[in-house]
Amino acid sequence: MTELYIDGQSAVLSIDQKFSLVEENPFLTKSGEFSFDIELSLKEPDNAKIFRHINRFNNRYNPDSLTAVLIIDNRVRMRGTAVMLEKGNSHVKIELISGNSELNYFIGSDKKIKELDMGSESNLTMPIAVNSLYEKYPEFKFAFTAFCVYNSEGNLEMRNNYATAYSYIDHISSSRMLPYLIAYVEKILNALGYSITENQLLEDEVLCRLLILHSRKTLEYNQILPDWTVKDFLTEVEKFCNVVFVIDRYSLSTRIIFNYNRTQVVDTVCIDSIIDEYTSKIDRENKIEVLNYQHVKYKFPDDDYYKYRCVPDEKELFQSPDTVIQEYETFDELATALGNDLEKVYNNNTVYLVNKSYSGGTFLINGVKFEVPVVECPDYFVVSVKADPDSSYYLRRINQFGTFGEETGDTVELRIIPAKMLLVSDEEIYFDKKEFNGMYDWFTYQQMPLIKEINNEKQGVIDIIESGKTKEEDNDTIQVAIHMAPGIWSQTDMFDSHGTGINVTQNFSNDWKDLTEEERIAKTKRAAKFNLRLSGPFGMCHRNYNKNKNISAREVWNISFKTDKNITPQSTFIIRNRKFICVSLETEFDINGALPIIKGKFYPEDDD
Repeated sequence: MTELYIDGQSAVLSIDQKFSLVEENPFLTKSGEFSFDIELSLKEPDNAKIFRHINRFNNRYNPDSLTAVLIIDNRVRMRGTAVMLEKGNSHVKIELISGNSELNYFIGSDKKIKELDMGSESNLTMPIAVNSLYEKYPEFKFAFTAFCVYNSEGNLEMRNNYATAYSYIDHISSSRMLPYLIAYVEKILNALGYSITENQLLEDEVLCRLLILHSRKTLEYNQILPDWTVKDFLTEVEKFCNVVFVIDRYSLSTRIIFNYNRTQVVDTVCIDSIIDEYTSKIDRENKIEVLNYQHVKYKFPDDDYYKYRCVPDEKELFQSPDTVIQEYETFDELATALGNDLEKVYNNNTVYLVNKSYSGGTFLINGVKFEVPVVECPDYFVVSVKADPDSSYYLRRINQFGTFGEETGDTVELRIIPAKMLLVSDEEIYFDKKEFNGMYDWFTYQQMPLIKEINNEKQGVIDIIESGKTKEEDNDTIQVAIHMAPGIWSQTDMFDSHGTGINVTQNFSNDWKDLTEEERIAKTKRAAKFNLRLSGPFGMCHRNYNKNKNISAREVWNISFKTDKNITPQSTFIIRNRKFICVSLETEFDINGALPIIKGKFYPEDDD
C-alpha cells in the first residue's frame, strides 16, 4: 500500500495513479532522490484541504514547498519535501525530493551564508580564549590565535595579540574569532536542519586543524563569510577536502565521507533476478560529477607573494633552454655553496633544486637536543632581490604551492587556498608560556598568516552615495592555515631552517633521545605532512586526492531486475559475477505499493 503525507496530512492518490522515484548515487552525482511529476486531484476534499483550496481564483496561498513523507507497505520509503510545480483548476503537480536533492533545494543557487541562522559565541572569557589556543576541533570550534593584517593605511598590524598581557581578551568584541573549517561546515548544515552522524574529516590530522582566516570583528558565524553562497561554500569544501555529503533519505542527517572510502561505507549486493532485456551504451562524451584530480591548482590572486609560490608557467620556467638548474642534496649544501654574499651568485636564470629540503640537524628546545633526520622532499629556490632601500639579496623558495599534474583534461581549481605567511619576531608578539607537550612554545621567529583587512562596519547613506557602491563583496577565495599551537602555524613545512621559522612543538617530546632512527624518521614524516602543498611526497595529492579510484563513465549499462532487498545506489552491485557501480535506481509505484521491476543505470567497475 502506498501512503503519501503532505504537510502532515494524508493525500488521496487516484486509483490509476503511477509515479516513479529515482535515487542517484551521491558519490557520482548531486541529485539525490527525486520523483517524476505527481498529479493530485483537488476534487478530492482531503487534497483541497492540504493545499488550502489553492485552485480558487482569488486564493493568494502559493507555497513553494511542503513537508512530505512517503510510506510503502507500512515502512517509510522517503522523508523529504513536496515541491510545487503547477496548479490548475482541479489539480496540482508536485515533485518529491529528499536526501541530496532536498539539500540542493534548500540552499538553491544564490542563498548566502549571511542569510542563515548559524548562532554566535557568547560569554567568552579570557581563560576560554586562551584555552582555545591549545586545543583543536572538536574540543573548540574556534581559536583566538594571532595573525597579521595590513590596515587601511597600509601599515602592518597584529590581531589577537597578547602583547598587552591579555588585556584584549577583556574586550572580546574587538578581537577576531577564527573558526575551524570543519566547525563552519557543521554550523551551516545545522542551520539548514541537518545533523552530522559521521564526519571522516576528523580523521585527517591536517584538515581538522584548518582555521578560516578573516579580519572581521564579529562573533556571529554567518558574518565570517557573509558574501559566499551556501552552495559555493559546500562545493569548495567537497573539492578541497575530497569528500562527499551523503544525506540520509529517512532523516535529516548527513555523513561526510572521503571519496576514496566509498567502498568501505557501502554494502555489496548480489542481484540474481535479471530481466533478459538490457542495454550497454558507449558514450565517449559522458561525464560524471566525480572529480578527477589529475590536474589540480589553487586559484591564487594576482599577487607577488603567490606568483613566487605558484609559478604561472612551470614548463616555461623549468624546461626553458635559458634556465640553469643546479641540484643539491640538502639545503645545508646549497647554503654552503652559495656563501653569505648572495649578490655575487645572483643570476636571473638560475634555479636551485634541493632534493631533501627537510635538511635535518640539531635543535635545542627547552634544554633538550633534538636530532631531526633528513627526509626527502624536493624544493626549488632562486636568489631574489628585496624591494628595500638596501636592495638586499636573499634566497627565496619558489613554487611550493605549484600546480599538480599535466593539463590533459579537466582542471580542479581550488578556491580554498593557503593564506600568506609572514615572518614575525618575538619582539612583536608574545605567546603564553603555558607548558605544552612537555615544552614551552617560545621561538625567536614564527610564521604568521597575513590577510587583507576587511571593514565590515555598517555603511551610512552618504558613504554609499559617495563610493557609488555598497560594501565590497569578498567571495572569491577562502584563506586557511593549519593551526598547531599558540602562535604556531604550519603552511608549507613543519621544519624549515631557511627563512620561515622552526615549528616543532607538536611533533617532539622529551623522549626523542630514546627513539631509534627509524622511529625518528617516522615521526619526522608525520610532521612533514602538516602542509598545504599539492605536489611532492607530503602534498595534498599524495596524501588525499590520489587515493581516489578512477571511474569510467564511457560505458553505461541499463539493467532491469527484481529484488526484495532494501538497496540503495550507494551499494556495490554484483550482477552475473561482474562488479558494477550504480549511478541510479528507478522504482515505480502505484496505490498498492512498489512495482516489482527496478531500473538501474550502472558503470562496470574493473577489478583492482
